[in-house]
Amino acid sequence: ERMTAIIQSSSQATGVEFDKMTDYMIAATKTLKGTAHEAAATAGVLNRMLGQERGAESLEWIQEYSVQFRKLGLDLEAAAAVAINSRALGIYQDKAFDAFKEFGLKINDLSTSEEKVLRDANLFKYFEQLRKGSVPVSEALSKIGADVKKLSDEGKDITPVIKAMFGAAGEDMGAAAVKLFEMTKLTGSLKESYLSL
Repeated sequence: ERMTAIIQSSSQATGVEFDKMTDYMIAATKTLKGTAHEAAATAGVLNRMLGQERGAESLEWIQEYSVQFRKLGLDLEAAAAVAINSRALGIYQDKAFDAFKEFGLKINDLSTSEEKVLRDANLFKYFEQLRKGSVPVSEALSKIGADVKKLSDEGKDITPVIKAMFGAAGEDMGAAAVKLFEMTKLTGSLKESYLSL
């Protein structure tokens, strides 16, 4: 009964249909392990920061990709960060969410050519660590991101590396794909905006 009241209140506050808000709240609380209050607050924040239409789309994507985020060990705040950061970077639709889904699949299922690309770039070691469970995904993403930035700064073509890790979704993002590595965190003015709501 309390959850129904929270869903109804969130639905009214954001303009998201009750059924869609219910699906989001279930994913946010059961799959991503947020509390009902955190899920409702996140819905409100996304609505205020991204606008009603884009906020509603983001809730749908969080719901749709919640299982993949959970498998990666990422939580509701990380999913909200991806929604906010992808908008700030001009990445539209669900490209960033899809890229994370692909990354999760590729941890254990790289093709021979993808593995070669990552070995040549000295990045395969992170996939080995992820497979063993010896490093959290967020930490591995930060380390990979630093190494990819270094490759880019050295003038190397990082497109094959991005494609090997994030599939076509990452490749479609172009230069913004390099930002995927830090996308699960809010920093600077975006973090201030998020915390102030």
